[in-house]
Parts: sequence; C-alpha cells; structure tokens
Amino acid sequence: MSFTLHLDDALAEELRREASVECIAPEELARRLMQDALEQRSGKRRWEEQNRRRLELIVKKRHTPLTAEEHEEFVRLQEVACEQAAPFDRELRRTLEELHRAVESLPAESMP
Repeated sequence: MSFTLHLDDALAEELRREASVECIAPEELARRLMQDALEQRSGKRRWEEQNRRRLELIVKKRHTPLTAEEHEEFVRLQEVACEQAAPFDRELRRTLEELHRAVESLPAESMP
C-alpha cells in the first residue's frame, strides 16, 4: 500500500536539504524517517505495557507471594526496565564524572 503525504513548504524544503546532505532522494529520507518514527512509537507503547505489568507484579508481590510463572515474568520485566534505563544511567554517570572532575580542579582554598 502506498499513499501521498503533503508537507508544508518549510518542512518539504528541510526534508530536501537533509536528503541532499545524505545524498539520497527526499522520498527515501521521508520513508526512513517514517519507519524510524513508527518503530520508536511502537517500542514506546510496548515498553509502557510491559512497565504497567511490572508495576502490577510489584504491587502484588507486596501483598502475596508471586507464582513461579509470575516471578519469572517479573525477572524478565525487570531486565527490560534495566535496558530501558541504561542510556539514562550512562548519561547520569558521565555528568557525575564531569562534576567530580570540575570539583577536583577547584583551588583548595575554595573548598568548604
């Protein structure tokens, strides 16, 4: 199936410029961008569903023991949560390292 997408002039021109930089046709860049956006959107939706279930299991675990199947599901969902948090964790560590270096480079008399 195919369809035509109408863009306003400013967006169409930006698409042409970006496609030119990448040496590809604007239609190809638009296709790639659409595919990327749809993959991100479906990934976000999938994560929200998984995280909702993970939170349900956390609440249940506080009140009653999980079944073996629920425990396995919870462990798997916790692993997914760690994967989701990994980019944020890396950025947070980088920021912390930068702050640590900045504090170490301060003159000794400026330390409290």
